[in-house]
Amino acid sequence: MKSTVKRLSAVAIGASLYFLTARYLSPHIFANVRFCGQYGILGIFAVFFGPATGIAIGFIGQALFEFTLGYGILWSRVFCSAIIGCASGFLLIGVKMDEGVFGIRGILQFVAGSIAIHMGGWGLFAPVFEVLVYAESAKESFERGLAVGIANAAVAALLGTLFLLGFARAMRKG
Repeated sequence: MKSTVKRLSAVAIGASLYFLTARYLSPHIFANVRFCGQYGILGIFAVFFGPATGIAIGFIGQALFEFTLGYGILWSRVFCSAIIGCASGFLLIGVKMDEGVFGIRGILQFVAGSIAIHMGGWGLFAPVFEVLVYAESAKESFERGLAVGIANAAVAALLGTLFLLGFARAMRKG
């Protein structure tokens, strides 16, 4: 069990990194769709500090990002990011990262879980929310959700796996 101070620090640092990455290091793929490196950060923090920390980082980081865009906060994206943060916190339960154990099983578990989480969040939850709450076009919402889900799943799986491999290697040496 992580201490409250560590979790609060993780939320503050994680939400800051999430926001900065989303705001300044996420290039546009096409209209209203970005290549989002912040989901690699969200996944890593959620794996190490748990689902509650993942929820807070996803919610705070995305809300700050949406707020600074100047178009208003799209709550579908904020809640989706929080859900993704929560679900990511459960990805590596049973994998002994503290002991440097992150082999093929852990990689496959993390990558498959990241893909499922992002496709569920962006491909299903966010479009349904946008259609029901914002009365957006279902076709456009689901097309955008699919594109965003694929891009974010790829980024989260790639960046998260690379970081987790590096962490496991460092733990084995230490």
